[in-house]
Amino acid sequence: MNIERIREMRQVFHGDYVVILDDGTEITLGKPYREKFLEQVGRG
Repeated sequence: MNIERIREMRQVFHGDYVVILDDGTEITLGKPYREKFLEQVGRG
């Protein structure tokens, strides 16, 4: 995972997140992947 590409993370409905990359791409991060992702980026 290349966490340097993450520009911003926004928490949205029901604990889901929108991850915004440097190029403007927005990725919705749902519950099944949230915990593992947050652990890998050091926010878990």
